[in-house]
Amino acid sequence: RSTINKYAQTFYPVYENDGTKKFIIAYDPSSKVDNSVIGVAELFRDPDKGLMVKMVNCEALGERLKNGTYMVMQKPQQIERLKEIILDYNKGALDYENIDRLIIDSGAGG
Repeated sequence: RSTINKYAQTFYPVYENDGTKKFIIAYDPSSKVDNSVIGVAELFRDPDKGLMVKMVNCEALGERLKNGTYMVMQKPQQIERLKEIILDYNKGALDYENIDRLIIDSGAGG
């Protein structure tokens, strides 16, 4: 935990591509009460360290209702949101050239 705190940085999330960057999008689907999330990382090359990623956004696919309970989005709505995020981070590039990888968790089981 101390190592994470030592190297952690605070910054505003990136919600779309400016057209000059490449991203990796990871989707962890869920249809139960646990969170379903989409994480986005910017892929870049550091001159000293080589190829690296920077986590720029993570979106939980659910909502807190007025009565305080948490409701996970259903699968069709999760897929629609994933499509929207892919388009936001691709920024109109042909053949999804700004999306380096789309990673989807294959199933439950921990």
